[in-house]
Amino acid sequence: MTKPPDALAVTRPAWALALHHVTLGVDDVRISPWSEVADETLAVLIPWLALACANDEPVPLPAGLEHHTAVGIPHGSGLVMTVYGSILSENPPLVTFGVAQVADNGDDIWRRLTQCFDVARDSQKPPEPWCGVVVHPALALDSAVMKWIGDFERHVAWAWITNASNIKAAIHGVVSLKHGSPARRTGARCPREKSIDQRTGTTGR
Repeated sequence: MTKPPDALAVTRPAWALALHHVTLGVDDVRISPWSEVADETLAVLIPWLALACANDEPVPLPAGLEHHTAVGIPHGSGLVMTVYGSILSENPPLVTFGVAQVADNGDDIWRRLTQCFDVARDSQKPPEPWCGVVVHPALALDSAVMKWIGDFERHVAWAWITNASNIKAAIHGVVSLKHGSPARRTGARCPREKSIDQRTGTTGR
């Protein structure tokens, strides 16, 4: 497994005030202020996100949650991530969530989540920024995850929304190191930026 990139600077842009955290298919919306995520948490998640998005296979979650894994897919200015469990030998998907920062990209991610997983097609997309979660059946078999998965989703969403450009630059660096080529500093598209149609949360297992 590729090593995580060096620590990246944490930024908190002034426009990032509140995040809509919604579970698709149920009437469950939580408003998450950015103040509930500590800089120390963001400092851990930013380099971890670069690693999770640069690898083709799921990577262990940060320390304390490492028995579970996740894989990230950058999609435009947004992100789609699936967290996998450790309760069965095949490590089933537990949740897939999308993170949207702007409306154009948010409309597309919302549509793809509802179509790929056939949930909440008639539900109203919240205003950006948001984190939309699809719950997979295996989550019911891993009750311990329920104690922390919501916080993890929100923390990842805030890390991506406030630091996406830094994370994408680090993703490019990780992929370049894996292939033995130097990373270009400007003008490079994120190598892991793929369509959700190519890799939904249930693929790669």
